[in-house]
Formats: sequence, C-alpha cells, structure tokens
Amino acid sequence: MGGPPAAACDNAGNTPLDIARKNRNTEAVALLSGM
Repeated sequence: MGGPPAAACDNAGNTPLDIARKNRNTEAVALLSGM
C-alpha cells in the first residue's frame, strides 16, 4: 500500500488538513498491516 514514503512525498504540496488526513490513513494502514 501507500505507506510512509508515499505520504512524505505527497505532503510537499498539500495543506495541513490534507497532511493530517493522510497521516491518519497511514496510521490505519500500519495497524491493518501489523506494523
């Protein structure tokens, strides 16, 4: 899936709200994948 590297790349052009939303999604993905 996406994961931290993709999120870090995307954050450059996103608003703080977008970043917060992505961080939440990343946390959920990490939990689901057992990281």
